[in-house]
Amino acid sequence: MRTQSANRRAGAHRAGEQTPLVSDSVIAQDATGAATASIPHKDSVFSLMVFLPELTRRTRGHYCTMPVLVAASLFIITVTIQLALTLIAGGSIRAKSASFRVSLVEYEDREDEAHAGAVTPVDYARISVWKAVEKMQHGWAPKKVDHCCHGADCRHLYPCCGAAERKETHRARLQRLKRQHLFLSRRSTPPPSDSRNESHSLKRKIDDFVFGSSGNVAVCRKGKSGLLDCSPPSYSYLDAWHELDDNGDGSWTLEEAEADRANLGCHLGLSAKDFFSSAVRGIVKDARDTADNSYAMPLVPTSIENRTAMPKSYFEHFKGLVVLCSAFDVSRCDKLLKDGIFDAAIGLKSKASRGGIHDLDSSLDFCQRMLRPNGVCEQSLPHTYQLYRSRIHEKCGSPSFSGGELHTNPYDPRDVRSIVQVTYSEYAQYESVRQWKFQTFLALILFVWYVTLLLELSRIIQVVDMILNFEQADAASYSVVSQSIRSSVSRMSLSNPDLSGKIDDLAEPKTPLGGKINETSTLIVSELSRPHLTVLIIMCAARMFLWFYMGNVGTTFLTQTFGYDDLLFNCVALAFVFELPETLYFFLVTDKIKERLEGATTAPFATSLPTSGWKTLLISRAFWGLLITPLFVCLILYYNLVVNIDSSLEALNCACFQSGPNCIAAQRFNEDWWNQYWKDTFPLAKLRASYFS
Repeated sequence: MRTQSANRRAGAHRAGEQTPLVSDSVIAQDATGAATASIPHKDSVFSLMVFLPELTRRTRGHYCTMPVLVAASLFIITVTIQLALTLIAGGSIRAKSASFRVSLVEYEDREDEAHAGAVTPVDYARISVWKAVEKMQHGWAPKKVDHCCHGADCRHLYPCCGAAERKETHRARLQRLKRQHLFLSRRSTPPPSDSRNESHSLKRKIDDFVFGSSGNVAVCRKGKSGLLDCSPPSYSYLDAWHELDDNGDGSWTLEEAEADRANLGCHLGLSAKDFFSSAVRGIVKDARDTADNSYAMPLVPTSIENRTAMPKSYFEHFKGLVVLCSAFDVSRCDKLLKDGIFDAAIGLKSKASRGGIHDLDSSLDFCQRMLRPNGVCEQSLPHTYQLYRSRIHEKCGSPSFSGGELHTNPYDPRDVRSIVQVTYSEYAQYESVRQWKFQTFLALILFVWYVTLLLELSRIIQVVDMILNFEQADAASYSVVSQSIRSSVSRMSLSNPDLSGKIDDLAEPKTPLGGKINETSTLIVSELSRPHLTVLIIMCAARMFLWFYMGNVGTTFLTQTFGYDDLLFNCVALAFVFELPETLYFFLVTDKIKERLEGATTAPFATSLPTSGWKTLLISRAFWGLLITPLFVCLILYYNLVVNIDSSLEALNCACFQSGPNCIAAQRFNEDWWNQYWKDTFPLAKLRASYFS
């Protein structure tokens, strides 16, 4: 029989038929010229479930035999292991891959925020569908609530209240803050407790388990204009003087900070009173730092020392401290020095210079005193700064250093200093991933992975084709099978003293339903019973779900792996999940059953697959392997590069280095802004000196 099967395959190829995607099927023509297909037995648990039940039904008249019980157990074990590996490990993989991006950038636009966790195009499509359905049913607008928030403590529970009795100019200035791209956190409302939201919550829990979720707080915010704000909350107050000085008298008082008529505490996420306290505290500590490191003894107004009011000129002075503290890491001081941030301060050459700055060394010392742990920044700014600093360190990763260029004092050519360049592990990792060498290697790994998926899909398609077109056993065989099962179960009673003999009797061959089959004959399955057909449908449904989910999870796993060796091993581990049925078959199925099923095949059946014309391309391995798969790999690489890598790299560049065309902090981390800052605050330094001169 094995020779006949081989001859049938050879005859099909000699007839000029191309190799189909469903490579395990034998496609031929019957006597009428109609296309038929047959499926040979493969060394797999799934193939075992196709042939072994029919073998026992035809030889013993029922399914209640030990080989079928073992085969069913292997099938359940295989599906359980595959489901466990894909759902549990897959959920962890997806949560880990999406966690970094979601906790790195928060989007003001709700649709952009919804797509922030979409690591693959399938995720993007899935989230888009969910959001479209929700938008059609409920819309984006939150339900109206009776309470509103005034301050920073309740901003995540209720929408922000409007400014109490504020003037029209205040409203216009708040709009100006938005236009200047100072991100205002989205107003959230508590979810109403109705059945609709309970069902949505249940869907969200299931969705989070299957696809992963993250509840981390983002360190960067991205507005609808595309600009990034990765600065501490104090930074948002720097352009809000007109909202802080409510009466417009040129002085910001403690009473105005406590009233917060513009409700900036809710909008910006930091209490106005806390920012006022940090501002007066920072000015005092900065004055003491200057006195400790220079010959000057700066004095501050009594209103600041008593923490009752702050003139606008000192508020402008405090801006520089907040901007400099946004650099977050003392290792950045060399780069800031090279960028010319302190050049204008060096050029002033005044006895009352800020922090004793007069050359490159004193500038570096001033920067390091500000940014070092427990330095002026941590002592002056609100508690939110330490949280911000900790999260930025976590996202940027550990620093690494390298020698840089020499920087010369523009006012003294003899004053030269070597600059130490610093970079961070996460940023460097994303930079390396973006290189063509890694992208080429990733493309090859993805190609191997998708070829594995195509092989598994072909195996599923051939079983589905058989289910749709195979002949069913007649009704008589159903009754015989059910009667045999009931009779066998009834005989297996604990009260029966001859139980062992009965079980042995079940294992002996009996007269088959369709005639006797010799022990040495080859099994040819010509019909399927209804119970067997039901099992095969369940098997195909489980395999199809695993195939789709593993394809998406595997793509996520591979695209979010940034090491060459890890990428290679992960691809092998993913492919092992699909090879598990073969492994369990070789290890657990007895040799006797393997011998009985050797050469087994199905009888030819009419196939639903195309066998002629252009439609044959749809099942051509050459078409899928040489055209569709490379195109899909290119699509995944492009999506991953633009949506995952470039967006994360842009946010890391803004968070770690305060640079980039869309970074808000970069507007103040340049030489021009600092030159103007030192020039504007120099008269204040002279005023301080006049107190004791």
